[in-house]
Amino acid sequence: MYWLLSFKQVYQESPFTAVSAQRRNGLILCKANHAEFAGPGAAVGRSGDLDCHSAIALGKKWELVELGTAEETQNAYRRRIQWMYWLKKITEQKLPHGRAEALLSSFDAFFDPEAIASLPPATLAQLVGVFDGTMVQVHRHHYEALGISVPAQALPNQYWHYVELPQTHWPAPVGLELPQPNLQPNLQPATLQTAPASLSQNQAPTNPALPNQAPKNQGPQNMAQTMAQRDSLHHVFT
Repeated sequence: MYWLLSFKQVYQESPFTAVSAQRRNGLILCKANHAEFAGPGAAVGRSGDLDCHSAIALGKKWELVELGTAEETQNAYRRRIQWMYWLKKITEQKLPHGRAEALLSSFDAFFDPEAIASLPPATLAQLVGVFDGTMVQVHRHHYEALGISVPAQALPNQYWHYVELPQTHWPAPVGLELPQPNLQPNLQPATLQTAPASLSQNQAPTNPALPNQAPKNQGPQNMAQTMAQRDSLHHVFT
C-alpha cells in the first residue's frame, strides 16, 4: 500500500530557505559519504538535504533567509547548482594533494584564511573526496606556509559554528493502516488427493500402451518369433 500525500501536506512544515546573498558566508552540508558547499544565495534545507546529519556555518555574520516567491526559490536553486559545479571543477583534479590544495586556496580567496585554518580537516576532506590523513597534511603545510597556526583540535569559534537546518517533517497519514505480515509458519498438513471413485481399493490404475510400443515383458514364444523374423530378414538381404 502506498501513502498518497498532497503537495500541501509535504511542504507545509518549513519554508524555502537560502544562504544570505548579501553577506560573505556559506554552509558546509555534512552527509553520510561526502560533504557539499552552499555559498551565498544557494538554497539549503528541505527535502534536498534530508540526508544531512550536520552543517557548519562559515562567516562571522552568517544568515539564513526565507524565500518568499517562486522566482526567488528558482534563483536560489540555480545558485546552489552553480556552487556544486564550482566544487566539481576542483574535484576533477586527478591528484588528491592537488584537490586539497585547490580547495584551501579557493576558500582563502573568499573567506578569512584563519577561518579555514580552524575548520575540521575531516570535513574539508569530504568536500573533495580525499583521505582524512591527506587533508591533515596539506592543511597543516598550507597554513604554516602562510604563517597561520593550525589548532590541535578544531572547535567552533568566531569564524564558524554548527547549525541546524529546517527540515521537512513528513506527516503521518491519518486513517491508513498497513497490513501486518503473517510471520507464523504454515504447519497445516498437505491435502491428499483422493483416488477416483471408479477405482476399487485394491485396483491400481493402468497406463494404456503407446502406439507401436512393444510390451516390456516378452514371453518365450514372443522371443522365438522375434528371432525367427530377424533370421528371415537376414536371409533375404544376404
